[in-house]
Amino acid sequence: GEPQAVAQGELPPDHPKIPLQLPAEVKTFIDDLAKKASAAPGDVATWGRLAQVYYRTAQVDTSYYDKAKSAFTHVLELDPKNTDALRGLGSVHFELDEPEDAIRAYDRYLAEKPDDPTVRTALGAAYVSAGKLDKAVSILRDVIAKKADTWPAHYYLGIALDQQGDTTAGLASLRKARELTTEDGVRAQVETIQVRALPRR
Repeated sequence: GEPQAVAQGELPPDHPKIPLQLPAEVKTFIDDLAKKASAAPGDVATWGRLAQVYYRTAQVDTSYYDKAKSAFTHVLELDPKNTDALRGLGSVHFELDEPEDAIRAYDRYLAEKPDDPTVRTALGAAYVSAGKLDKAVSILRDVIAKKADTWPAHYYLGIALDQQGDTTAGLASLRKARELTTEDGVRAQVETIQVRALPRR
């Protein structure tokens, strides 16, 4: 099997980007896969795998985001409706703080799979990043209406509402995210935001 360079779970928002040294065997595995892919430029499956490996690795070493972006783009040149690549490309753009590009990739994904709550949430988060808060709130409320336990939707909705000036509703959404999540990073984040939001005496 392939070495697990990174836990595959979604990292919590604002996860500190600490470049870690990749183990030599991981680098070797990635280089071998990259060689295999460049030897087979038309092989969607191999390029898709390489893109995902680059993306997971980028969560440990951010210098891999550009490689992930190129590999996902290559997959989409071969297969424009490849949902894994559209979702991956959207995630890379989001991580690189390119929300408009993320929105385009997520919209293309949702044209193929309109009911995916995870990607609809990611789209809402990208609209928050782009400062298009009304659109974000509408998408995220829709996700929650259909699947109430989607904690990231509550999280990003809380941030959007707070940025719109509705701190009370924002905090309520963030508290809901904290209740639903199992991720310590998110809990700590919500607590930090709550402390910041408390009225100063």
